[in-house]
Formats: sequence, C-alpha cells, structure tokens
Amino acid sequence: MDRQPLAGRGTEGCLGDAAVDETGGAVKPLRVRIRGDLQARGETRSMADMLIAATAQRHQLTLATRNTRGFEGCGIPLFNPFRG
Repeated sequence: MDRQPLAGRGTEGCLGDAAVDETGGAVKPLRVRIRGDLQARGETRSMADMLIAATAQRHQLTLATRNTRGFEGCGIPLFNPFRG
C-alpha cells in the first residue's frame, strides 16, 4: 500500500475533476460573498472555513465534516460522517 502523504500527491486524489483553483479565481468572490452574508447576520467564521465552503459551493460538493455547525448557513450541503 502506498503510504505517501497527501501533501506530496497534489489535489487530484482528493477532489478529482473538482481541483482547487489555487489562484482563488472563481472561489474568491464566493468566499467574500458568503462571509459578508454571515457577517451581516452577526455571525463570524474563519477565513479558512469560508474558503472550504466557497470551494464546495463552486464545485457543487457536499462537505463531509464533524464541524457542521461551522458551515451552517453557507449554502452548501453538509454531511456529518460521525452521525451517519
């Protein structure tokens, strides 16, 4: 079995055709909009979480995370694998 860390493999093995746009291209405006919408409601989230949410939204992905509360209201489907 190949035990090479994911960092050495790039994003291909993780996201397939939905590779991360490393320049922020189409993801950056979504990140800014999502974060702005949340801040207007008095909710603050980390920049890292907003980047994850925007990437999932841009590529129409379901986000699998234990931290579903941190992504509620971001307009993306969520799945908590610890709840089933």
